[in-house]
Amino acid sequence: MIVVDIGMTRSFWLYLIVESMSSSSLSMPRFDLLQVAMVCTASGLVAFILGALWQRRKARLAAFHDRDRTIHNLQNMARWTHKLADDVQRHESLLNQMQSAIASDRMESPLIPHSSPLDQELITIVQRLMDNNHQLREHLMATEQQLLEQSKELSNYIFEAHSDSLTGLANRRAFDRQLEDCRIWSSKSGETYQLILFDLDHFKSINDTFGHPIGDQLLIRFAHLLAESFRDALQIARLGGDEFAVILPKHASDAFAGAENFRAKFEQETLYVDGKAIRATVSGGLATISSNCTSSIIFQRADQALYAAKNSGRNRISKNHRSDADSIR
Repeated sequence: MIVVDIGMTRSFWLYLIVESMSSSSLSMPRFDLLQVAMVCTASGLVAFILGALWQRRKARLAAFHDRDRTIHNLQNMARWTHKLADDVQRHESLLNQMQSAIASDRMESPLIPHSSPLDQELITIVQRLMDNNHQLREHLMATEQQLLEQSKELSNYIFEAHSDSLTGLANRRAFDRQLEDCRIWSSKSGETYQLILFDLDHFKSINDTFGHPIGDQLLIRFAHLLAESFRDALQIARLGGDEFAVILPKHASDAFAGAENFRAKFEQETLYVDGKAIRATVSGGLATISSNCTSSIIFQRADQALYAAKNSGRNRISKNHRSDADSIR
């Protein structure tokens, strides 16, 4: 690795040169030169460690299932790279000052020939250190930009993979994961979560009468109202078609009241398309998310409550009252 060769090996030779000069009668700024040598060596070591960590990190990133953590790691790497680039820039400035000091010292000392081989070698070494530090800084800046771009691309990929393209809400994949996370967290924390499934009433009839583009506008409006009404929701998702889900960190009674308020609010909504007023209603089913049940059973309970609301005349909210010990009949 060229950084280690320049930052360590040549700094070592620079140290030997300074030592040899300090043993003579020459009045060189020994402390400053040693400090620069140590800084260059540290710069090379840090760059070497960063390279090793990055190789290790890349191998680990491929195995990460939690992409959010991957993004966080990429952003951290970008910050570390930026900090190292700043350090290298400061070291480069220090080397420049050192080179100027050497040249000035040579000119002011009448005892030393200006064309001393030792002089020239020292200046050459400093110049090479400066050149390689400059290259290192440019490389680090380019690496930082690449890391930020990769982080942004991965963020966009995650959003697209877990979002509904029509409404912008979470999709079924993201919902399944959130439901399972809440089920597990419920057993660890003792907190209560509720699942509400919503389904638009007679949505197929709206599509058949007004066309699918109008139906899509109604779905977008419905999703917007959900987001406005359930601001404290852990997740709002479109599961497919006209079926939506809301996961709430509440007790059943509070979640039921919220669902009922939303149902009444949506009933009063009117969507105007080409001068025509379109109104619709919604039915909902609620079930408690419990660690004693699988995610599929929790979803089935909410779905059964939803269909109970549909079979009872629609435009209403139904709650599943079964305990964890009950089986699905």
